Amino acid sequence: MRGLTRFVIAILAASLLVAAGAGVAVAWSDEQPLTDGEFYWQGQTIVASNFSSADEAALYTESGSHVRNITLENGDLEIDTSELKGQYYVTTPDREQISFEVAIQTIGVSVSVTRSTEDPPYLTATVTVSTNRGGTPAIYIYGTDNLADRLVGENGNVINGSTVAVEGTNGEITIALDDLAGGEEAIRARDPESGTGGIDIFDIPQITHPPDSYDGIVGRGETVWQGETVAVNVTAHDRYGLEQLDGEHIMTKQAATDGRLYVNTTDVEPGIYRVLENKSGNEVTRFRVKQQTLEATVDVEEETIRVESDRKEYTATVRIANDSGNVTARAVPKSEGDWMTLNASESAVLQLNLSVLAPGEYTVHVTVDDAPVTATSSFTIAEPETATPTETETETPETTVTQSSTATESITATDTSPTETATATNAKTPGFGIEIALAALLASVAWWRRG
Repeated sequence: MRGLTRFVIAILAASLLVAAGAGVAVAWSDEQPLTDGEFYWQGQTIVASNFSSADEAALYTESGSHVRNITLENGDLEIDTSELKGQYYVTTPDREQISFEVAIQTIGVSVSVTRSTEDPPYLTATVTVSTNRGGTPAIYIYGTDNLADRLVGENGNVINGSTVAVEGTNGEITIALDDLAGGEEAIRARDPESGTGGIDIFDIPQITHPPDSYDGIVGRGETVWQGETVAVNVTAHDRYGLEQLDGEHIMTKQAATDGRLYVNTTDVEPGIYRVLENKSGNEVTRFRVKQQTLEATVDVEEETIRVESDRKEYTATVRIANDSGNVTARAVPKSEGDWMTLNASESAVLQLNLSVLAPGEYTVHVTVDDAPVTATSSFTIAEPETATPTETETETPETTVTQSSTATESITATDTSPTETATATNAKTPGFGIEIALAALLASVAWWRRG
């Protein structure tokens, strides 16, 4: 609730005073001459010149009780009335007593707030001020800068800025409150001459409109899921309190213009609560706030997530994030941005697309849209297996080498031109080495014969 905003109302001037009780009108002044049977306001100073040749005067109540002695300065008398109230008399040994009365000035301030019947309604505050000091020609009302444009009414006469004069010792003004926030306010009145003041603290009710949406009207004994906004049928504009069954106060709210009290239970702990009329304390209804249970389990092989809850119908948001907290949208089908909405019941299964995820650690986050409830489930995408080559023993075929060698020697001897021909054919046959040696031997023999 806001702190008090104080509009200052002061009564600045008055020319005549009507003596209450004594019926004698006197002009206001800080100093008033002492007159037998006179009426004075508390705070004024009563004076008398050449009152007595004595050094002191004595002040008594009407019943004879001694109040105090008053020192005379050169025979002059001054009586301070700031602490006096009632009938008194003053005397000295050489004078007869002089009686007088001291009264306390009162300033009344009364504020009443009125709500119009229009839709939407507006609020006005009627401020009534009064004083018992008769003869006051006008009451001056002034306050903060934004007060000036709120002051209306037949008795109001704007003088300057935020100052308004109301004629007579009693008057009223009207202040528009429709654009002010609800809460306690105060209006003060003060007479700067006497120092007397008055105050009235009043409450500005809020104009509360129904929310755009809510989860339903709650009846007596019903259960509300924590996080829901529910309505209670009450009286429009009245204020109501919400408290736990053990009496702990939770909040005070004002009913909306449609006659319903709207309560958001997001920050209300699970338990049983009562709705009470703020003025009378009478119970309107009671209901239970319950926290929803929520569990989530991921099956990597089946690529699914199972969500379990004790709540039959709700809407949840599903996200998948890696170990760095980065959200991966592709793994959630029909994703909207980086998430998807799951219209769940007590048990729901959502097909995921985990094949698009790189190996690593991941967490599924399931958050209920209208309740402070979240469930998580962590899972791992493993590295794919690498194929290992298989060793096979293979027999190495034996290598067969075939050697063949053919040597032909044709020798013709003549007197003039002996001819010698030798031909060797090499093939991969077993006797290839021996045949080479024989061919070489035959060639050597032929050469020897020539020589």
